[in-house]
Amino acid sequence: MRTYPILSNPEFQRNLWQELTKHRLIGGIVILSILAWLNYASGQSNLFYWITFGVICIWGIKAASESIQEECQHGTWDYQRMSTHSPFGFTWGKLLGSTSYTWYLAGICLVYFLGLGLYFDEPLHLLINQYFIFMLCGLTGQYMALTFSLNAIQFGRDKQYSFRYFMAALLIVSVFCTLLNTMLTKTMDVQIHWYLLNFNTYAFLLFFVGFVLTWSTFGAYRLIQTEFQYKTLPYGWFGFCLFWVVYMTGFDNLDLSKSFLSELSSELKSAAIFSRVYVAFLTSSVLLYISLFSERYQIVAYRKILSLFLEKKYTEILFHLPRWVLAGIIFVALYVLVIFFGNISVALNLNIDSMDNTKLVVYGVVFGTTTLLLAIRDILLVHFFYFAENPKRAALSSLLYLVLLYFIIPALLTAIQGKMFIGMFLPSVKEVNVFGITGMLLQIAALGWLVWKRFARIQAA
Repeated sequence: MRTYPILSNPEFQRNLWQELTKHRLIGGIVILSILAWLNYASGQSNLFYWITFGVICIWGIKAASESIQEECQHGTWDYQRMSTHSPFGFTWGKLLGSTSYTWYLAGICLVYFLGLGLYFDEPLHLLINQYFIFMLCGLTGQYMALTFSLNAIQFGRDKQYSFRYFMAALLIVSVFCTLLNTMLTKTMDVQIHWYLLNFNTYAFLLFFVGFVLTWSTFGAYRLIQTEFQYKTLPYGWFGFCLFWVVYMTGFDNLDLSKSFLSELSSELKSAAIFSRVYVAFLTSSVLLYISLFSERYQIVAYRKILSLFLEKKYTEILFHLPRWVLAGIIFVALYVLVIFFGNISVALNLNIDSMDNTKLVVYGVVFGTTTLLLAIRDILLVHFFYFAENPKRAALSSLLYLVLLYFIIPALLTAIQGKMFIGMFLPSVKEVNVFGITGMLLQIAALGWLVWKRFARIQAA
């Protein structure tokens, strides 16, 4: 008897056996058929548009978000980790298996969705495109929910968090579906220029959702590798950060006039390369902060890195590097590029007419350095809370203090005419604020001392 590889996956088979029971298969057909008949009899618009969305995107994402958490709740996750499953086979077997019933219902919905749509005189190509959007967004949301759930397990969080990750994935997917369907049904002449390619808005957003799906799939696979105790180099997160930096810098005619760099953009309208460099730098800073809040901050891992460093086993350190270090490498590299951008423009003979290269150097040094100093301060701040005796609320505490430092204090200083002190809490754009930079260095020194004290206390314990 011939064996098909997709059906020989034990995790996929186990989930199929659990999900596709006889009464569920029959019940699904009966219920959807009744809903289709009611829709036909009512003579209203195609209600299966919303039913299909509910089945694929809402039910499917919820099933994916709970698949791993249920394993933990039933005490079977440790057995799965010790099994002979390959990480890749387990990833797709778990996802497609746990959502198999929703895809079965989606197949039935396709028949009624097309049939009722044609009955209500809707164009066939529009119906096919809408169903494809649901499938693409639904699969993207399911992989995102699985990735979020796996990340939660590494943080030791229980099932109550799965609902939060389900809602997060559902919100993102709902935005994707809404935008894609709007662009599909309305004629939009807007062209997006990305590097040397031109896209209409619908095609470009499809590609974007495809990128999100690809990285969500890869993220789930890498987290499964970690759970199965595979020893891997951290190229995944580094590649993820590098990809989005390259992606964000690909847009032509970037406009910084509505950002906090607006006072520079008015002088640099013809310097498109300037915008690309600064967008890359700002993107890397955002990724650095995302990395900071997606770490576990296990003191054992830091001890391991310190031990390997003292033993001069530098290659081994790469297997244990935190995510924020990988994102920080890209951030620092782009900081260097921002600082020396003026010199680079001279070396490459770039045609920048709106300002001289001396100003480019000055602005790059001022903005880049102050942003780097604030990033170092924030890294220390997050570690300060995570190295506490009870770090359960460390993420929330860090976030509250960052809001205080970046928004509340500058707003208060502006209200009381203390603008000279704002440079201690926000990046400087054009002018060198010696007082502000001195304040940043003092914050870094104070936090560095506090973090070291807490680290030393934990080491001595």
